[in-house]
Amino acid sequence: MGRVYEGRCPECGYHRELFLGGGMMSVNLELSSGVLPSHEQDMIRGMRDRKQIAGFHVENYLVECPNCQEIMGNTMIEVTDQRGDRHVFGQYCGSCGKKLEIHRENEKAPLTCPKCREGIMVFDECGLWD
Repeated sequence: MGRVYEGRCPECGYHRELFLGGGMMSVNLELSSGVLPSHEQDMIRGMRDRKQIAGFHVENYLVECPNCQEIMGNTMIEVTDQRGDRHVFGQYCGSCGKKLEIHRENEKAPLTCPKCREGIMVFDECGLWD
């Protein structure tokens, strides 16, 4: 079960709802990969068709784009192939293509507001999702 967070900036009022963790779709690789860019979906589909997938893990992470400075919840999929190699999908910004920085839920590193760039974002858990 995933958690819903409300992120808000006390300085300018910017706010964003974030769905983090995993829900019921996390057990279905086909459904979960549907949120990825088409080229990454094709890569996963190719691995599946060649029977190269030994396992996978799907999770929504709190991420920040170092270029766009945007804060978002982003689905990432880690696929382990038959040789034990890990392949991570969904780790690049959909707007600019830069690699996203993951902020794990148990880490309390401060995040600067992407709108005013002055306030420190405050995150409160406000629900669960599945």
